[in-house]
Amino acid sequence: MFYELIYTRCKHGFDILRGGQAVTGEGYKVYACTPQLIDEKNLDLNFLANAVQTKQSYSDPDFMDDAYLYFAPDFRSGFMIDFHPVIYDKNAEGNYSHRPGNFLNHVLIGDYSEKYPFELFKNKKIWNAREKNEAYYYETDPSDLCEHGEINNYKSYYTFEDIKAFVADGRVEALAKTVSFLITQFEKKPENRKYLVIKDESSENIEKWIAAVECAFSPRIAAAIPFATRMDNFITANRYTINQTGKFVLNINLQDPKQKKRFRAMIIGVDTRDKSNNKTENPPAGSPFVLLNGIDKKALFEADISNNFFRLITSFTDEHKYFCRVFLQKQNINSPDKKIFNLYKIFLQA
Repeated sequence: MFYELIYTRCKHGFDILRGGQAVTGEGYKVYACTPQLIDEKNLDLNFLANAVQTKQSYSDPDFMDDAYLYFAPDFRSGFMIDFHPVIYDKNAEGNYSHRPGNFLNHVLIGDYSEKYPFELFKNKKIWNAREKNEAYYYETDPSDLCEHGEINNYKSYYTFEDIKAFVADGRVEALAKTVSFLITQFEKKPENRKYLVIKDESSENIEKWIAAVECAFSPRIAAAIPFATRMDNFITANRYTINQTGKFVLNINLQDPKQKKRFRAMIIGVDTRDKSNNKTENPPAGSPFVLLNGIDKKALFEADISNNFFRLITSFTDEHKYFCRVFLQKQNINSPDKKIFNLYKIFLQA
């Protein structure tokens, strides 16, 4: 089952950190949610509450693409946010404060191990909160949102063939190096990892890069790789800390031995149209990230791609699909791991 939450500027809402206590007054808040998530023991509620408040950069009306952020916290349940910037309509009617700069975060919380997160991109059946106008969230009293149970049956906007064509267009080596980089990083302790920045000229290209990376693994493994197709002020915003139980800490203190550093996303997209966040050229050696230049289709970092596995996961053949979606999904591997190389040898011998 998946839980749902909507966060936006509204008149009536809830405080999920206070047992669903009603909150009244104009401003941003949780408008509605599935009530069961408030008592969910497998959810880091403080991390969720912090993440849903975040606003990503956009420019009305020229750069208004949705952004997708998928979180895989140490403490169990993951969640995905569809960040939707609201176009300002100065002629809109309704009894609410008519101000520009509004946005909506629609969240889906649950177990993503059976479905690639990218398969939810642009899914209008799931991300339907954006269909309501601003006046709706002021003039309509919130009601409980239902649990979702049918998500795994939804069709993906990007098909396997779409992603195959995207990769075949000069991106094979860059994808292989990206997958190798992630496997290497996941071998390290989380606090010692670097993350990947993908710079490209459209949200769609960034989404396809992420889809291609996820297709290199099983859905269960892909569920361990958090990403953001866009993240404002990412060098600062991507970092957070957890306590000894693996739960989110609001105030970072790296001098505190009880806190450990984490990244919200291991893959972050940078759209060249996003003027606030596209200064990523040639990250220095001490940088927390490496760069994939999607425009030039080149990974600006070294990675070992000599294993036959990398030829498989850039081929997008039936063998590729079966190995990752079926064979690898049945194995007890929950994050990127070099054990996959030996499993591929076994697969070929079967």
